[in-house]
Amino acid sequence: AAPLLERASEHYAEVAEALKVVVELFPLPPGGELKDPERRERAAEALKDARSAEEKGLQALVKVVEALPE
Repeated sequence: AAPLLERASEHYAEVAEALKVVVELFPLPPGGELKDPERRERAAEALKDARSAEEKGLQALVKVVEALPE
């Protein structure tokens, strides 16, 4: 199960990195240029990357659970 957990951890690190991009583009309190199409496109791509990595991380966690002894 340890290699599977490591794989899941790597995917969730990718999620964190992708979300960091969004935070840098649109910091809180409200900042960044919300109407800037280039920023919005970059943020959308980062969110898609985060979603993809999250799905892979979740799949890895499901495999961890399946590998656990009963």
